[in-house]
Amino acid sequence: MYCLVSLRFVVLLSILRSKFTVHSGLYDCAIFITGNLSSIIMVKQRWSTRTMDNTK
Repeated sequence: MYCLVSLRFVVLLSILRSKFTVHSGLYDCAIFITGNLSSIIMVKQRWSTRTMDNTK
């Protein structure tokens, strides 16, 4: 009985760990994407202001 419970606990822990690693990977990807998006937006804003200055 105790062996079964401990086995179940180990399985649960491994599942949780795998889920957490997946989540952390997704979290890292999200941070990377948002960082890139912010930099891209900054570049676009600079480019738009530059083109506006050229048209004036």
